[in-house]
Amino acid sequence: MKKVTKFVLALTLVASAGSVMTSCGGGDDDPIDNPVVNPVKPDDGTGNGGNNNGGGSSANLDARQQMLLGTWKCTMSSTDYTVITFNADGTSDWIVKTDDDKDKFSLTYQLGELYLSFTEEDGTTNYTYRLTQTTLTFDGDEYLRIDNYIEEDEPEDQPQAADTNYANRGASARTFRGSGTKADPYVISDATELRKLADDVEGGKTYRDEYFKMTADIIINRNVLTANGALNGNGSSFEQWKPIGKGTTPFCGTFDGNGHTISGIYINKEERDSLGLFGFFSGTLTNLTVKDSYVKGRRNIGGVVGIAVASKYSKTYSPSIAQCLHYGSVCGIKTSVSSKKSVYVGGIVGDLVDGKITKCLNDGTVEGARYVGGIGGGIKNSTLSDCLVYGKISAYESYTAGICGYFADSTVSKTLYNCCNFAEIDAENCSGIVHACGGKLSNVINYGKVTDASTPYAIVSSLRGTAAK
Repeated sequence: MKKVTKFVLALTLVASAGSVMTSCGGGDDDPIDNPVVNPVKPDDGTGNGGNNNGGGSSANLDARQQMLLGTWKCTMSSTDYTVITFNADGTSDWIVKTDDDKDKFSLTYQLGELYLSFTEEDGTTNYTYRLTQTTLTFDGDEYLRIDNYIEEDEPEDQPQAADTNYANRGASARTFRGSGTKADPYVISDATELRKLADDVEGGKTYRDEYFKMTADIIINRNVLTANGALNGNGSSFEQWKPIGKGTTPFCGTFDGNGHTISGIYINKEERDSLGLFGFFSGTLTNLTVKDSYVKGRRNIGGVVGIAVASKYSKTYSPSIAQCLHYGSVCGIKTSVSSKKSVYVGGIVGDLVDGKITKCLNDGTVEGARYVGGIGGGIKNSTLSDCLVYGKISAYESYTAGICGYFADSTVSKTLYNCCNFAEIDAENCSGIVHACGGKLSNVINYGKVTDASTPYAIVSSLRGTAAK
C-alpha cells in the first residue's frame, strides 16, 4: 500500500487506521476497592478494620465477591484475549487465546482486602486489584464484564444462522453489552457481536437512535486477498459475510469504529444487490477501517457500504459516512445482459443519496460496468469532501472516475470539494475526478493516469445543467 501521510495534512483528511488494543476500555463506576490509592488496614479481629472504602468487614468482602462472580474478558490484540469466569465455590475458569492457540484451565481464587489471589501449581500469586460494576483491573490488564459470553472460534457449538446462503458462517452473540445510548453504547468487540447486528437488522430492527462502538479489531477471514489484491483461491473456504441491512430494512443507528479495523469481509453473490460490510444504510458511520476484503455483486456494491439513503425508517435522518478507510477489492459482475450489469460500484459506497461522505480513503481495486468510482459509484443530492483515492479503478463501459462516477444534485447546491485522486483509471469513458457532474466542484486535483479508448479527461467529462465551478 502507498503511504499517504503527506497528503493527509494537505487535504485535512483526519482518519485513524486500525489499532491494536493492549487492554479493554473501562467504565466510569466508582471502585468498590482501590488498594493502591486507598490502602486497607488489617482487620483487628473485631470486624472494625478497613477504611470505609470497601475493605475490612466481612459484609463488604461478601459484597465484593458477589460483584466479582461471572465472566470477564480482556482483549489483548485483534486475535488474542483472556476470559475468566469466577465461580461462587472459589474456583475460576480461564480461556487464554494467543497466537491461534487456546488454553483452558482452572485456578482457585480468593478475594482479599488487598489482593486478588490465585493458587497455582507453584504457589499463590497475589495481584492488587480494582473492581467496579463493569471493570476488573489486575496485573496491569483491564477486563470487561460479559453477561452472556459465547466462546469464539467454536461456532459448531452455537446456534447457526438460518440463512444457509451464507457459507461457513460463524456464531452470533446472544446479547450486546451496553444499553445502546450515546453515553453507554452497545459494544462490538468480536465477530459474534458483529454477526448479531447483521441478524438483528435483517430481522427488522433498525436500531434507530441507538449507538454502537467497537472496542477491538475484528477478523472475519484471513488472507482473503493475495499480495496483488486478487481473490486468494476460489473463496470456498471463507465465511460469506451477511451485510448489515438488506431489502427494506436499513441500519439507522450510529456505528463508531473507534479507530479499529474489520478484516476479511468476503462477499461473492453475483445475483445480489446492496452489498458491503453494511448493505442498506441510513445511519451514521465513523472512524472505521475495512481491509483484506473482497465484495462482488450486481448493483450498489461498496467496500464499506452498498447503498446509503435517507428513508422512512430513519425519519428525517440522512446517512453520513466519515473517516472510513478501505483496503480491498470491489468487483461488479461482467455480463452482456443489460438488467444484470454491475452499476453503482464504489470503494467506500456504491450509491449515496441525500447524505454526506467526508474524510474517507480508498486504496484498492474497484471495477464494474458503469457508475464506478474510487469513493462512490453514484453520489446524488449529497456532499462529498476531503477524500483520497489510490489503487486502480476500471470499468468495461462508462461513467467511471477516480472519486465518483456520477455526481448529481437536483438543486445544484451540493458540493464535491477537497478531493484528490492518485489511482489509475481505465474505462471506455472515464475521468480523473468525476465522469458526469451535476453539482459543484472545488479544490479537486487528479494525479492518476487516465486511460480512455476515446478522449480521457483529467477532472470531469460531462457537466449537467449549471454544474461545476
